[in-house]
Amino acid sequence: MLSHREHLKDHQLLRQFSEKEIEELLQMGEMVSLRAGETLFAEGASDPHLYLVLEGEVEIRKTYGSNGEVHLLTVLGPGELLGEMGWVLERPRKVTATAKTDLLVFKIDGALLRERYQQGSQAAMRLIYLMLGALARKLTHMNDELLKVLERKSPPSELAALRERLIRDWSF
Repeated sequence: MLSHREHLKDHQLLRQFSEKEIEELLQMGEMVSLRAGETLFAEGASDPHLYLVLEGEVEIRKTYGSNGEVHLLTVLGPGELLGEMGWVLERPRKVTATAKTDLLVFKIDGALLRERYQQGSQAAMRLIYLMLGALARKLTHMNDELLKVLERKSPPSELAALRERLIRDWSF
């Protein structure tokens, strides 16, 4: 069984972090285990935390439409970061995150991350920089999708499909 430190060192986003930076991160959060089917956070909830997925998979679902349909947006696994949009925007959760399998995440205290960043913590700065990279990749992907549709002078049905993808992909 891996120690907390080993779990973080093994996380895809944190492999370049020094021992000191890993220790700083450990002080900013805690390990959380969930059983399959348990909710990590719910749509509409105020949850100022970030989550690093260490083991297992988490389903991201969004309720939308006039009839309140729940749609599976994506499944995230080890090496993924979630909760960054809610943390950056300081808004309630736009999606529900539920353990698809037994799940182990590192839950980072968002307020403490902000505080450590303001104090000049190298670990906090690096984590925020990695978050920005993840957000930039999402934005680039959506820009590419939008350009593909616009370049084809798409019919209304394709624009409606793009609208649905934008809601799905940018809601979390």
